Amino acid sequence: MGRLPRAAVPGLNLAAQSERPHLGIVWSALGASMLAVVVGVALGRPPLNLYDVSFSLDWGSDLVHGLVPDVQVSGAATPHPLSIASGAVAALFGPSALDVMRVLLLASAGVAGVALYRIGAIAGSRGVGIAAVAVLFLSEPFLYATLGQATLSDLPSLAAVLAALACELSRPKRGVAPLALLSLAGLWRPEPWLIAALYWAWVARGRPRLGKLGLGAIALSAPALWIACDLAMTGKALYSLTYTHESTLAARRPTGLAYAPDTLRAALVSYLGAPVLVVALAGVVVELFARQLPRLLLVLLALTVLGFAALGAAQLPLDERYALPTTALLAIFYGNLVAGWRRLQPSRLRTAWMLAGLAAAACAIASAPHQLRALASDRTTFSEESAVIADLAKLTRAAPVRASLAACKPIAAPYRVVPILAYDIGERPRALTTQNSGIPAYGAIVLPNSAVAASLFETHRFLAYSLERHGYELLTQNSSWKIWTRCA
Repeated sequence: MGRLPRAAVPGLNLAAQSERPHLGIVWSALGASMLAVVVGVALGRPPLNLYDVSFSLDWGSDLVHGLVPDVQVSGAATPHPLSIASGAVAALFGPSALDVMRVLLLASAGVAGVALYRIGAIAGSRGVGIAAVAVLFLSEPFLYATLGQATLSDLPSLAAVLAALACELSRPKRGVAPLALLSLAGLWRPEPWLIAALYWAWVARGRPRLGKLGLGAIALSAPALWIACDLAMTGKALYSLTYTHESTLAARRPTGLAYAPDTLRAALVSYLGAPVLVVALAGVVVELFARQLPRLLLVLLALTVLGFAALGAAQLPLDERYALPTTALLAIFYGNLVAGWRRLQPSRLRTAWMLAGLAAAACAIASAPHQLRALASDRTTFSEESAVIADLAKLTRAAPVRASLAACKPIAAPYRVVPILAYDIGERPRALTTQNSGIPAYGAIVLPNSAVAASLFETHRFLAYSLERHGYELLTQNSSWKIWTRCA
């Protein structure tokens, strides 16, 4: 089927916008800031994916103090170069580091939302962009995964990929800017490496040899810098890959090519909801025949699916959050099915499409009250969990407590507590021990003192008499934590 005729879209003059790029940047920055503030107010202080974020803070603190990040710690998160760099920036703010992390992630959410809107507006119409942003940012599971339990890699990488796509759609075959953004994304997550390589192969055609080499250098910069970082930190060029592969198998985390389709489907249903996902997939099918949107959107959607499958094939973890790029692109196809009819001339086809779009929008609107109630519940949970994290920092900040901990080593804590405790007391994670299989003979033990703390860190609480029977004395406590000591 040929390309369907379009009606003029009022107010969408891309040529005029391209003549005023600085004004567009200002409006985009303002929009991203406003969206970040709205999301921040809605969610409050999310606890983040504390295990990954804490290790990034520890390693960033190493950089700030002129040390090589100590990434070869048993059970540590995978070291992502820009996550460590972000941790270094946050570590400069000391006790407020986690708040800085929250601001960085909220800013990433704002950039991702504005980029998604720009993609929809450039590819289709403003209505497409608005519908795409609305269906994602009113999805409680999406916000919970990207911000409530956020790492320092997934959301920033998604924002950079979407910004690269918006940049390319605004001026096709631009080259440098999209590749630079994909390189940034590739220093947070490895999946954009494939996108960058294929984009370079496409955009380099017909360019002078020197231009091809320059663009190729940008496309290769992310994997090259990642390898260089691994070499500098561990002496092993492929440390991140081999460590993640080995820890995935050791922990028996779900992986494998056969497991990828079910995980991807579950992630998409979770983030979008079954009705919206069906509409989005219908939008993909319609686009295969109607060919209204730039073909690049379908290609990139296919690449994100292949990238997810490649993680399984490489026996790497298949976390649902790795499906975020696929989710965001499907939101565009959902938006096109909802609002794409406005570009058609009056006809029976336009009327039928309009009715289908209104029905699809009604499904999403009907679920909005439930989503808002879930977000309100999340806000309460996030507040409680963030208070637990703040209580740990407060308890270990007092000078007498620090002195006692220094005198009663080793310091033990549940393994999920170790990285954030290490940052709070200014130690490297290697200096602490994990307390998961009984009470140590001597030392200091940091344990949860509330059900919320025990649940957040997936651990348990010891009864006081068990510790006292082993000769431990209570050093200090607050509503969330207790510190017991038995000095050797």
